[in-house]
Amino acid sequence: MSTSHFVPAQWLPKSKWKTAGLLVPSLLLCSAVSAAPRRQEQHFKVAAHPVITIHNPNGLITVKAWTKSEVMVISTPASDRIEVDAEQMGNRVDVSTRELSDSVAPDDMRADFQINVPEDAELQIHNDAGNVSVANVLGDMNVETVAAAVDLEDAAGYLSVKTVGGSFTCIRCAGRIEASSISGNSACSICAAITSGRKLPPATFYSTASFFPTGPTH
Repeated sequence: MSTSHFVPAQWLPKSKWKTAGLLVPSLLLCSAVSAAPRRQEQHFKVAAHPVITIHNPNGLITVKAWTKSEVMVISTPASDRIEVDAEQMGNRVDVSTRELSDSVAPDDMRADFQINVPEDAELQIHNDAGNVSVANVLGDMNVETVAAAVDLEDAAGYLSVKTVGGSFTCIRCAGRIEASSISGNSACSICAAITSGRKLPPATFYSTASFFPTGPTH
């Protein structure tokens, strides 16, 4: 049977007070560090026309094209109750957020992503809440959200966007565009402009481009 003894503070030697004074700030610092978001950066070498899939329940997803033949994924989970998985299978990179326990609060399920891909990449994105932003990607794209807004800029290929309550905007988009939104606003600005330094053929641009909003249009 263990026993504990209480020693009045005034009886403690000065050296003990100094040790305690150093220990408390250290504990507070460790607590602050463990509570900070965990930023992770991963790189994947890919060939031409890679496929990138992203599944995220909540957060900001920003995808931008660059000239490198690789995919860079920077993820920032909001808590230690979730984990971001990114793995490569051939010329495909799958990124997803998963729970580490059965009971995770909605705010703890948030993860933000900054992703760079080759401009000819094909994107498949599912994000329930937050925002999806894609710029300068010329491959086919399929984006599905519940409440997340979708913003595309300088995109080409076959673009399919489905959202329940999120808004959708598309600036300087080429190819065929199919967008559906039940309650969100939709806007599409289409012109034969220069996209990622490449001038798109006007005939192809206008003859194949189409926009089908099912919600309010502005």
